[in-house]
Amino acid sequence: MLGRGAALGAILAVVAIFGVHWPLESEALNGLALFLAFTACVYPGALLAQHAGAGAAAAEIGVAAAVFAGAWLGVAHHPMWLAAGYLAHGIWDWGHYINRIPTRTTKWFPPACAAFDVVIAGYAAWLAMRP
Repeated sequence: MLGRGAALGAILAVVAIFGVHWPLESEALNGLALFLAFTACVYPGALLAQHAGAGAAAAEIGVAAAVFAGAWLGVAHHPMWLAAGYLAHGIWDWGHYINRIPTRTTKWFPPACAAFDVVIAGYAAWLAMRP
């Protein structure tokens, strides 16, 4: 499931890049920030349907807050924070895939999300470094 999930995530990231870059290049960073803020809520949302312990809930909410902060900082201060936020979420996705984090999801979702996040992190970094 890793290969297909990761391929799906990478393809969706390329589609998202074309979707925000071509028609709205001047607003691409804002679109990426909004989506990153939304992405921060995915695992805490999944946690609501489960009987997880307080530690898992605290970890999910803490990481969600950090990712959300990356979205805000990326708009308010410097776009490289968006890249950092997406990369951090991609690492968190990987933790779900290798079962280091107890929040359950479908098996294909964490690698798809991780691939998406890493590709988008690269795009956000590229946008941040452009003159």
